[in-house]
Amino acid sequence: MTAKRTFELGGLEYLRTHSRAPGLGYAVAVADQVGRVLFGRTQPTPPPRLEGRTLVIAKIDHLGDLLMITPLLVQLRAQAPSTRLVLLIGGWSVPLAQLLQELGLCDGHVVRSPWALHLGATVARRIAEDIRTAREAAGQLARLAPAALVDLRPFTPNSLLLAYQLKVPYRVGFALRGLSYTLHASLRYDEDQPFGQLFLDALPALGLRPANYDGPTLGPWTRRVAEVPPPAGMPSQPFIVVQAASRTAAKNAPLAAWEALLPVLARTHVLVFVGSSSDAKTIAPLLAMVPPDRRCDLTGRTTVAQLFKVCDASEMALSVDSLIAHIGQAMNRPTLVLTDTARTPSSCYPHGRPRLHLVSKDAPAATLLAALAPLLGPGWAAHGGSCGKPL
Repeated sequence: MTAKRTFELGGLEYLRTHSRAPGLGYAVAVADQVGRVLFGRTQPTPPPRLEGRTLVIAKIDHLGDLLMITPLLVQLRAQAPSTRLVLLIGGWSVPLAQLLQELGLCDGHVVRSPWALHLGATVARRIAEDIRTAREAAGQLARLAPAALVDLRPFTPNSLLLAYQLKVPYRVGFALRGLSYTLHASLRYDEDQPFGQLFLDALPALGLRPANYDGPTLGPWTRRVAEVPPPAGMPSQPFIVVQAASRTAAKNAPLAAWEALLPVLARTHVLVFVGSSSDAKTIAPLLAMVPPDRRCDLTGRTTVAQLFKVCDASEMALSVDSLIAHIGQAMNRPTLVLTDTARTPSSCYPHGRPRLHLVSKDAPAATLLAALAPLLGPGWAAHGGSCGKPL
């Protein structure tokens, strides 16, 4: 049985920290309780009227995490159509935020890049970006004068202190890592629920109707993906899109997993590899497992918008990270995720979707291949999949 991730102190729930620093979570909880005494608890208050006003949705997180809030954006557009929606995001998420704005799911974005989340940069650059974006974000948010700010990051860092310092009139977020006294309304945390549902639970806190989470979605704006020009070289024959590298090295699947999957999949489909230019070194040995005429390497050659286009045209998405996994689900494509069960809880993905399978990246070859049959259909094995034998 998995140990519970939260504990209670003073009637509030807090997140435990990594086992290497077991006392840190308790220290944060004590500091939060002291803060409630010293600074006074923000009193619960009814949500403000949002019509014609600005609502800031803070998701200072990575690309796959930002996609999990798309159902909330769809609902806000439907239930509060005159509200100006502004995203508060990390600088690395700007291309996705721009796409969401072009599609009509938000009206703009403000950048805040905490150093601890800024992957792929030197420490000096991360610290400099942290300081610069903190100052600029404070100025931009002050000018926007939002009626409310909803922070959707359950962990540290987040935007709770920034919203408190700017005296945003109505502040909503998770009180799991301190600063509970800054919130007018706290979002519940349930480790058995997908994160996407926890984010949707912000709707009642804003005085809107609740909704159920069924995975990332672009809602009625999905059709606009058809207008995105495809990347050069995208094949016309049936293909599977593969995101085989993660910036979090521990999430990458071992070569044995790819040796089990890629040659078999290449018998029936072209394999289209995607990722950032920094992923090329990780992907290079995997390309060698596939005949040249059965592969297409788009690594570092697509925009975020084109990733949606590629997934929409694919037969299936195969990924070790949440970006392509969530795009695949948003485009309603069968999706297989090779997971790091120690780092990626199932709550990162929607539950109960028959076309989404999560399999340990360290699973035996037979288990990995067996996960493909329900995603590619009963005819896949008969046409050469799994060495030509039914799974």
